[in-house]
Amino acid sequence: MVSILSYLNYLREHYKRFFSFQVVAWSGTVVNILLLWLLHGVLGIHLILAGALAIEITIIYNFTLYYYITWGERRSKGPRQFFRQLLRFNAITVFIDFAVRLTLLWFLTEKLSVHYILADMIGMTIAPLFKYYANEHIIFQKQKEHIAD
Repeated sequence: MVSILSYLNYLREHYKRFFSFQVVAWSGTVVNILLLWLLHGVLGIHLILAGALAIEITIIYNFTLYYYITWGERRSKGPRQFFRQLLRFNAITVFIDFAVRLTLLWFLTEKLSVHYILADMIGMTIAPLFKYYANEHIIFQKQKEHIAD
């Protein structure tokens, strides 16, 4: 229980950044759902492959907005640093999304017969809690300030 209260206090302290994070995440949700519908519902690509492709495209979309807007003051300069940070973001986000979202997508659709869009949305409400923490402390972490002698 202490960790939940600590997390809520942390969010309160960072509400503007968290709000921006959520706006980007929910716009990414729209992108992801449209891609999943297009890839699986229209083109007939297998659900798990369509889900994985939709996640990856959305990861790149979200990173770009986080890089320039949400954590814009912390972004590294230059294309090399951009792509290095994108790779780190991608690896961490893929791990979280595949571990949380694809597991829920499979479990809810296959075991509980939940519609795949609803199942994906459920996963998209849980995974961001893990992703915000990873973004704040790993991907866009503050650089340590040097104290002048």
